[in-house]
Amino acid sequence: MTWKHPSSPVTKKFKVQRSAAKVMATMFWDAKGVILLDILPQVNNDLTGEVSEGILQAFNVAESVRLPLASERQRWNAQEDQKKESEADPTELFSSKALYLMRFAGLTKVQLRQEMRSKFYKQMIMKKSGNKQPVLWSEGMEKFPSFRLVMEFVQDPVWTAERVHQMLQERSKFASAISEVYMFSAEMLRVMSDNDPFQIPVVLYFREMSAYQHQFARHYADGLDGCGLSQEARVRSGYYTLIRRFVDAFRQNEGVPKHSKKAPAYDILQCILLHLLDVEWQPYDLSFIHEMQLPQLFMNFAKETVKMRDICTAEVKEEEELEEYNLYMNWFKEVAGDFDSWMSRMNDSNCDKKAFKWFIARFSDVLDVEITCDGCRTTLPGRRYRCLQCVDMDLCTACFIGGVEPEEHQDTHEIVHLVYKCNTCQGFIVSSRIHCNECDDFDLCLGCHVKQKFPPGHTDKHDVTKIPMTKLVPVKTNPSCSSALQAYIHQHAWLLYASLTLTLSDAVYSQETGFTFMDPDYFKVACQLQQQCLDQAIYCLDQVSCEIEGEGEEVPLEKRRERTFAMHSQERIMGLLGAVMPSKSKKEHTSECGYNFCTEDFLNRLLKVSRGDQGHELNTHHLALQLMGRLLAHSDTRMADISTQSMGSAEAKAATSASVTGQQTVAHLFSFGAKAFERSGLEWACSVARMLEMLLGAHQWQQAIQQHVSQCIQGLKHNVQPSSIFPMFVIAGFPEVLTTGALVDYTYTSLESQSGVVLKHFPDKCQTLVIDLKTRKRHIVKDQQVSCRADVADVLESESIDKFVLFAIDIMSRIQNGEELSVETLWVLSLVLKVLNRCFQSETLMAAVGKNVFSKNFVQCLVSLCCKGTGLNQSWLLKDLE
Repeated sequence: MTWKHPSSPVTKKFKVQRSAAKVMATMFWDAKGVILLDILPQVNNDLTGEVSEGILQAFNVAESVRLPLASERQRWNAQEDQKKESEADPTELFSSKALYLMRFAGLTKVQLRQEMRSKFYKQMIMKKSGNKQPVLWSEGMEKFPSFRLVMEFVQDPVWTAERVHQMLQERSKFASAISEVYMFSAEMLRVMSDNDPFQIPVVLYFREMSAYQHQFARHYADGLDGCGLSQEARVRSGYYTLIRRFVDAFRQNEGVPKHSKKAPAYDILQCILLHLLDVEWQPYDLSFIHEMQLPQLFMNFAKETVKMRDICTAEVKEEEELEEYNLYMNWFKEVAGDFDSWMSRMNDSNCDKKAFKWFIARFSDVLDVEITCDGCRTTLPGRRYRCLQCVDMDLCTACFIGGVEPEEHQDTHEIVHLVYKCNTCQGFIVSSRIHCNECDDFDLCLGCHVKQKFPPGHTDKHDVTKIPMTKLVPVKTNPSCSSALQAYIHQHAWLLYASLTLTLSDAVYSQETGFTFMDPDYFKVACQLQQQCLDQAIYCLDQVSCEIEGEGEEVPLEKRRERTFAMHSQERIMGLLGAVMPSKSKKEHTSECGYNFCTEDFLNRLLKVSRGDQGHELNTHHLALQLMGRLLAHSDTRMADISTQSMGSAEAKAATSASVTGQQTVAHLFSFGAKAFERSGLEWACSVARMLEMLLGAHQWQQAIQQHVSQCIQGLKHNVQPSSIFPMFVIAGFPEVLTTGALVDYTYTSLESQSGVVLKHFPDKCQTLVIDLKTRKRHIVKDQQVSCRADVADVLESESIDKFVLFAIDIMSRIQNGEELSVETLWVLSLVLKVLNRCFQSETLMAAVGKNVFSKNFVQCLVSLCCKGTGLNQSWLLKDLE
């Protein structure tokens, strides 16, 4: 209690206390009234209640200002009068800034989440303001992000209310100017265009407008925060109007203008429109994107600018081909010693440099040479496009269809597609190709055919067809004005389409972004747009055909563009589908919203593409196989069986009467892998085996795979066939084959293991080209530092293990008695022993091992087999032996 005289003045509160109270009030009030209603106290009918945690945290945050503010005011009071006049009172500054904040509306939960999600937000604010003092932190700021935003503004001495007010006025003027530019440009396009928008004045105006943009903004309203809702609406309306006028102009004049003089204007305005559309779209823009049908627009632009070429045949003299073949074979014998030293000798010699480069290009896979694209510097594992006029110029598919012209290469040069390889010398076939009509996927170069260098299975009595050399030449009727400009348009349109597809898929499937709190109406539009994007991609895959170019003049040019784009873009389209396909953790969203990949139609499409029925390229087959594995891992087994039945495979029909659902699909996959293994298709067999190992981790497939494995084990007792080896590889684990696309763990310049993907393996050098999953950098690593990532699931039961033991005892006894056995039988025996070795290392499998393992016969046979030498080098790795 304090005693005072009645005439004494009223006691005044300290300025520090009033400032802290105003800071706390700022956290609960804004220009529209009370905010944060969810943390206000709940008052009962008897006017009693408890103070909520939010109010206590707000009080603690506001109280944390008191001591620092008192210290600042003491420092200010200790200064001289002249310095006091130049520096504002800290308490007055706090109070004015707190009251100034109450004039604005509070942020919504979505805005708060997006604001706090940026990791460098605080650093950016402090850097702009020049404030080096850390903002006071408390537990309340972690639970209530709005408290943190208030404290950062109030505690920063640089941001005053006057300065913020001035900045908002400047932004309002800037927004007004931007909206006027958009509206004037839209009106100018309407007035000047009339019926022909591709005129010189229109092109000059928009080129000049683009030249004044030193750097393109991330969004058409970027940097306009705080300008006011009315100004933002004007900017949005002006931008939408300009885009509508542009899109209407192109849709009214679809395709490249027939008059060649209009083609340059058409291309330039395409570039301008793509730059205007290259923004980070916000949820409120989705309705406009849907109205303009931007996915279809981007895809049409990419198809219009695809590089069109005709196929023509060229007859090469047989003497010249054989002379070149003999030269290459002589060089090939010289390379057998040391390739690096041979390369240095050839570079210093006076040999024909073009022939020397062509030798390396044709036998790049055998010589273990890394070939890179001269357009984008991407490593080319195999097939590619090569110029016939340039000394050494290779292009990937994306650069070829985009019309990229690196260095001295010109668009008028002739191109050859290196796609077919000779089954004997393993070199790419450039000139005449000898195709066998009886063997499966068999081709020879003319030199190997004439000299009768045939691999096993092919003879000179087989029916063959001689296919002359095919070259790709430019289309003469193409009205293109600039190949470089059209290449830029093609790549830009595809990137915008892919970016929009990825953004929409992230909005539909992801739970880790601000899109989780998207308005239901916006979310519905996002789902529809994603459906449109993926429908465009799948439609392109369906347009792929074995014969695309050179089909005759009766095929319209637009149709040829569409089919050419589909053929050359199939790999990146398949990659885009893999990027947007939801993972297992997001599977529950696929049936509720967005594109549903788990359908019979889509799975059937992947089955056909992976099997090679649609004329797709080899890389597309592998990508489809991997996507099919991901899809099957979280798909219904009954739906998969229905899709497999439509393929009409004999294995699926044989398993129709199976009691376990999924048995037809499993039988088809095992048969597919076994046939690939018999044809020495190691990459295919490895991919199928890894996919089956992945399916073992899915509970809905375990019973079907276990039943099929039991049937395979039962068949070992009667007869061991080459088809029996592949199921054993799935059970025991496929060897560590470093094939293209395999996931590996590697060490490079550090002891820590890193994750990567194999781009190419060089067996002779014992090196592997790996791309890191995080950094996307390529490294050449020794094979000893690379290990394949493979998890072999336990699918064996006690009965199956007993059958393995009896099979091993029988085979080892026959070996001990000196009986001659087939290679397949010995191979299966080694895999059986590998399975039993894994059983001994696992506690769960060890419990299922029967008494036969510890029997006298098994131990004696095993000791007898171990005592025999292998005759192999001790320096070999286990994966090399396998």
